[in-house]
Amino acid sequence: MAFPDVPGVVVPSPLGAADDAPVINAALASGASVVLLPAMTINCGSTLNIPYGVELRGAAFNAILWPGGTTQFPTALRFAAGVATCITMGTGSDNIPMALTNIHVTRAGTSAPPAGSIGVSVYGGYNVRLENVMVSRHAIGYSFKENVPAGAGISAKVSGLYSSAISDVHLLVDSWPELYINGGRLGQNGTEDLTCNAYIRVTGGAGSGAQGPNSLIVEQVQFNQGNVNAKPAHWIQFSSLVNTGSNALEYKFTDCHIEGVGTSFITSNSATDSITQLNIASCTFNQPEVPFFGLHANTTLNNCSITSCDIFTSLFRLAPTNQVNDLAVSNCRITPGETQLLFTGSSTVSFSDMSFGSNVRVGGSGVVNFSNPTFTAGSFVFGDPAYPRANKMSIVNYGAETSSIGIAINGVTTGIAYSLQTASWQFNGNRVDIAFRIGITNKGSQVGPVALTNLPVPFDLSYGGQGAGGGVLTLWENMSGLTSPVILSTQLSSGGAATQAGLWMSSATGRTAVTTSNLNPSVANPTRLFGTLSYTF
Repeated sequence: MAFPDVPGVVVPSPLGAADDAPVINAALASGASVVLLPAMTINCGSTLNIPYGVELRGAAFNAILWPGGTTQFPTALRFAAGVATCITMGTGSDNIPMALTNIHVTRAGTSAPPAGSIGVSVYGGYNVRLENVMVSRHAIGYSFKENVPAGAGISAKVSGLYSSAISDVHLLVDSWPELYINGGRLGQNGTEDLTCNAYIRVTGGAGSGAQGPNSLIVEQVQFNQGNVNAKPAHWIQFSSLVNTGSNALEYKFTDCHIEGVGTSFITSNSATDSITQLNIASCTFNQPEVPFFGLHANTTLNNCSITSCDIFTSLFRLAPTNQVNDLAVSNCRITPGETQLLFTGSSTVSFSDMSFGSNVRVGGSGVVNFSNPTFTAGSFVFGDPAYPRANKMSIVNYGAETSSIGIAINGVTTGIAYSLQTASWQFNGNRVDIAFRIGITNKGSQVGPVALTNLPVPFDLSYGGQGAGGGVLTLWENMSGLTSPVILSTQLSSGGAATQAGLWMSSATGRTAVTTSNLNPSVANPTRLFGTLSYTF
C-alpha cells in the first residue's frame, strides 16, 4: 500500500518482522503527527505507546463480517499473548489530543487472555479520539482512566467501537470524565466471545470538580455477544463509585440494543452509594430470562429516567434499594416479567404511558405515581404481604372490568349464587370509582350483615380503621324491611376486611346494617343490587 509523502506523516519501515513494536514505537516518538500503518497483520512483542499530539492510523476502514463472526480490519496489530497492555495512549501529564483509527488490536494464541490484560488503555489526554477500532482477546477491551494524581485526562470522542473475546469487561470507565461514544458493537456473532463480567464497568469518582466519571454518553451501539454459551453477567456494572451524588453526573444511553446478558442488565456493588442521572432512551433490552435491575441495597438512584424503551426482562424490580429519588419511567413496554417496587425512605417514582406485560406490585414507603398504564397481561396486585402498602400511590386513567365483585354475608361468601355479577372500576389519583351490577339467586345459609366484597384494591385504613369512602345503591329489587335508601360505607366492622364495604340504611335509632333478612332472592326473582362506590386507597 502506497502512502503520500506528506510532512508530519511517517510510515514505519521496514515492517513484517516477528516483532515490529520497536519500529512502530520509534515512529511514534519521532515527532510525526501521524503514523500510518499499511493493510496487513503486524506482529508486536511489547506495548505501543501513542504520545500526546500523535495519531496512529491504519489503512482505510472497511469492516467485513467473515465466516465465524470475526470482524476483519485491513490493519491488524497482533500482540504476543503475554503483553499486559497492547496500546497505551497518554502516559505523560499534558492535556493534549491524540488518536487511534482504523486498527484491530488483538493478541496471538487461542488461550484465555491474561488476567488484567488491556487492549487499548487511554490514560490522560484532552479530546482523545478513537475511530473505527476493534479489540479482541483481552481481559479488558478498552480502559479510560484519568491520569491520577496529575489530573490529566478529560474528554474522549469515540466513533465506531468494536470488541470481541473479552474475559472481564469490554469497556472500563475509571475516573475518566466526559466519554462520548457513537456507533459500534461490543460483542460479535458466532462462538468467539467469552464469558465476562460486563459490557461496561463504571468506577472511581472523587466527588468534586471535573474528576470523573461524570459524563458517559453512548449512542447507537449494539451490545450483543452472539455466543449463547458465553454471556456477560451484566450490561452496566457500577462498581465502587465514591460520593457520586455530589458530582455533575450524566450517564446517557440512546438508540442502543442490548442482549446476550446472563445475570441482570444493571447492577451495583455495596461500595456504590448512588447512581445519579442515569438516562436511557429509545433502547431495546432483549433478555427475557434475566431481571433488569440487580442493584445492591446500599445504592441510591437519583434523578434517573427511562424513556421509550422496549424492556424484555424476567423482572423489573427495585427492591430493596436504599432510596430512589425522582425516577421517571415513561412510554416503555415492560414484559413478560412482573414489575416489583418496594421502596424505603421518601422515594419518589413515576410511571407514565406504560405497557406492562405482567402484574405490578408496589409497597414500602415514598410516593409512586402511575399515569395511563395499560396491561397486555396481569394488573395491579395489592395485599401481597411481601409488598405492604405503606406508600402514597396515585394511579390515573386506569380501569378494568371485573366479574369478581359480589356480596359477603357476615364476611362469608359460601353458598351465594348469582344471575348477574359485573363491575367496572377506574383509578383517579388515589381514589377508585366502582360501578357494579349484581343479581343474587341464593343468599346461602349465613346470617348477618351484608357487604360488597372483592373490591379491586384495599381501602385506606388511616382513618381509625373506618375507611375513606362510600356509595349508594341506585337500584334495588326483591328486598324488604328497608327503612331508607341503602348506602355503602368502607367500615371494617361491617365487612371484616379492607376489601369489603358494608350496606347500611337509616333508622329511628341511627344507622342500621342491611342483613340477610332484607334479601329475598330466588332463581325466578333475583335480588338486584346496582350502585356505585368511591373510596381512597
